[in-house]
Amino acid sequence: MAKDLLNSKRIETLDGFRFVAIILVVLYHYYTRWTPPRYTSNLYPYGNSVYFFNYGYLGVQLFFVISGFVIAFTLQNTFRFGEFWKKRFIRLFPAMFICSVITFSLVSLLDTTNLFARTHEFKNFLVSLSFIHPEVFNTLFRRYDLQLTYINGSYWSLWPEIQFYVLASVIYFINPRKFFTRFFVITFLLYLLHKFIHNIAGPNHFDLPANGFFVVNFVKLSAIFSYSQFSLWFLLGVLFFQNFSDQHKKWTNWAIALIMGCLLHDAHEWKVRLILVMIFMAFVLLLFWPKALSFLNHRFMTSIGVASYSLYLIHEYVGMVFITRYAAYFGSYSAFFPLLVIGVLISFSLMLYKFVEKPLGKFLKKKALKKELV
Repeated sequence: MAKDLLNSKRIETLDGFRFVAIILVVLYHYYTRWTPPRYTSNLYPYGNSVYFFNYGYLGVQLFFVISGFVIAFTLQNTFRFGEFWKKRFIRLFPAMFICSVITFSLVSLLDTTNLFARTHEFKNFLVSLSFIHPEVFNTLFRRYDLQLTYINGSYWSLWPEIQFYVLASVIYFINPRKFFTRFFVITFLLYLLHKFIHNIAGPNHFDLPANGFFVVNFVKLSAIFSYSQFSLWFLLGVLFFQNFSDQHKKWTNWAIALIMGCLLHDAHEWKVRLILVMIFMAFVLLLFWPKALSFLNHRFMTSIGVASYSLYLIHEYVGMVFITRYAAYFGSYSAFFPLLVIGVLISFSLMLYKFVEKPLGKFLKKKALKKELV
């Protein structure tokens, strides 16, 4: 069954996973993120009356696992380093540009109370298009006091993704046959280094010098180059794909168990651990009993899953501006207004994927292929 799925152009169940991930993230932002204790004040007209999505942010981590799986799949179907990055650019940039333009325009026009004042600044629109963490530019050009930031808070997760692409593609194209082993070793060592240094800078159980040049600068760098903080999620996805594609070794399942042990140890709440186990079991079912997940293959879910990237890019600040301006008009039913916003933004994302992302992607791929043939 896994081989049949592997030979298909898309694995629909992964789109079902994307649907779950994006809905979790959107509900978290519309009902939990912008009220205490997550935020200094309450931005929701309905307050915290629907505070049921406190752990919806874990949808981003689910996206990271999916990304690890999909990128490992993509690398094995790509012949050159440049080809891989052309595919990534074609997949990521058009939607990023369109959603950034709409976010910048709508927030600048409708956010009259300056809830998201930094989004009104054109410099932040430009830096967001780079996919690079604004702090990289702030640090490189600190003498100019640029004070750059993302125009949309949810863009933060794109930077760990880009770092993952760089690391995975470099390791793969150096030696494809040793990709899984080398990626596991390098990524896990980065994770251990991150934990070790932040332990020194924090509780310092080892009673080591905490103000050394290396420790201080590593902590600063890891705040910007954040891959090591989320590395195990990507690694989990890569190893699940190794299993899924029948390329697993004797050590693969032990490595997956080790990663899960580390993630469960790092989670300090039982509810978070429960969600981690659910994510883990979902991928285990994908490997060994995909029919159990057939309900995720419903066209409604997979369509939204396919368009989840643009929905992720557009939903947070645009949705919050509409909620803060108009939800109160619904009175005691104001908590239902975000569902209307979600419906509108889902429709937008589906149209963007169908009429822009998909045809533009095909056009750019054909153009790139013609250049290669010439």
